[in-house]
Amino acid sequence: VEGNMTVTRDEFYKIYKEKFEPVLLPLEPGRKALAKKGAMLLIIGIIINAVAFLLSDYISILPFLSMGLSVVAIFWYKKNMDKYRAELKKSVMSKILSLFGNIYFSGKRNLIRLNTIKNFGLFRSASAKTDDDIVIGLYNGCNFLINECLMTHSEGSGKHSRTITDFRGFIFQVSMNKPFSGRTIVGVNGDIDKLPGFEEVKLESVEFMKGRKIYATDQIEARYILTTSFMERFDNLGKSFFESRVESNISASGIDSGTNPVRNDNSFVGRQFAAMLERSTRVSAAFIGGYAYIFVPCSENLFDVDMTSTLLNPEAYYNIYNQLSAILEIIDYMKLNQKIGL
Repeated sequence: VEGNMTVTRDEFYKIYKEKFEPVLLPLEPGRKALAKKGAMLLIIGIIINAVAFLLSDYISILPFLSMGLSVVAIFWYKKNMDKYRAELKKSVMSKILSLFGNIYFSGKRNLIRLNTIKNFGLFRSASAKTDDDIVIGLYNGCNFLINECLMTHSEGSGKHSRTITDFRGFIFQVSMNKPFSGRTIVGVNGDIDKLPGFEEVKLESVEFMKGRKIYATDQIEARYILTTSFMERFDNLGKSFFESRVESNISASGIDSGTNPVRNDNSFVGRQFAAMLERSTRVSAAFIGGYAYIFVPCSENLFDVDMTSTLLNPEAYYNIYNQLSAILEIIDYMKLNQKIGL
């Protein structure tokens, strides 16, 4: 069934019992065995590295051998966990996607290329794009693609080289029912460049423009797209998907989150922290050729289950259902499925 669909927790648990649990039961023993082996490898690795350190004065090569063994063990464990994760996605996650209609995981990569994004004037510093999950489908008459990814670039060289994250989250590409003749780009300060043929668009909403720049080839069209209602909804996307990271950062700081330190702390550190959080929740977008490309920051991997704990926890899959539901609501939330005219 395509279109709007809401499944309550109780309804989902019933679906889980009928469709998911029979598939998960045969996978759980293998996951348990692998988790035990991983724990044993960790203990053995700690012991070997400790002994190698103590004997390094007598046998100088021991630390290198122990380090090499540790790398091999980590690679083996990761490879096998990835195998289980792939099997889990193939057998269970696809059932979650089917609750929304014609939606599926794609094994392809680079469906949205880094050069395409940079040609929007967004994340121009990025030199590498790593794709994780890619979901393709049709929802409420709109073709869409969810591309979970990481975009980075390197700074410095040699020992001083470091990797800088330009964007971590997901790109939601969705067809709109109006092929715009112009191009409108909304970006976060520092992540957007003005390209030839574009002019800056200034909107009246101070809150929306805070930390952002908008460039467009057609001022009238840009203002038609970026209505007050649209901007409000657009801004809420980043906040909702980044909420868990904000809470964890506040907790790590040892400050009571109920006092809202991000807004109330007027110290230099507090202002810098607040600016970092504000910037991290800012959603970017490009409206080009009948498509909307919405870049939503997200600190956690989508559609993943913790492989270190039981696979038989229905709440973990209900959370994934809610993640996908929240993303697809963007289509309704922003009315991207409605025909519009200028």
